[in-house]
Amino acid sequence: MSKEPHTTKKFDPKELIRETSKVRKIVDPELGEILYHQLRLIDMDEINKATDPRDKIAMVIFKYLGRAYPDLTLEDLKTMPLN
Repeated sequence: MSKEPHTTKKFDPKELIRETSKVRKIVDPELGEILYHQLRLIDMDEINKATDPRDKIAMVIFKYLGRAYPDLTLEDLKTMPLN
């Protein structure tokens, strides 16, 4: 019984940065396919400018969805139903 050598994946910060530019998707049984991008540290600068907790939540959602849905605005999100 021969064992093949185990190779450990190495962390590559540059690859992680490249990955943040890719559109990701999840499928919700009710909403369907949802496109999004990963949050980046730079997004936190804008998120943290919001002082009202509701505005901060809206900004987080906007940062996830905004790059995947270019015509979506922060104001659109503020009128979204809370399902």
